[in-house]
Amino acid sequence: ADKKIIVIPRLKKYGEHVNEHQLLMADYIRKNNYGIVLDNIADLEEKLNVITEITFNQFSSNNNNFNHQILNLIKEME
Repeated sequence: ADKKIIVIPRLKKYGEHVNEHQLLMADYIRKNNYGIVLDNIADLEEKLNVITEITFNQFSSNNNNFNHQILNLIKEME
């Protein structure tokens, strides 16, 4: 939707989640420059003040291709 994102992963160690899968997604976002990842909520105000000045890479979803491949596999099994 061409929106800039700030990601704050929930963590197992704080009882916020059952595992650390959100850290994996956050790391992917950070490495590919798709948005801002906060490791500390205290940094939120600072990042909100500068997010308009930051240029991020455009994320391109592969969902349509993935869904098409799954549907083809199901049809082959029939």
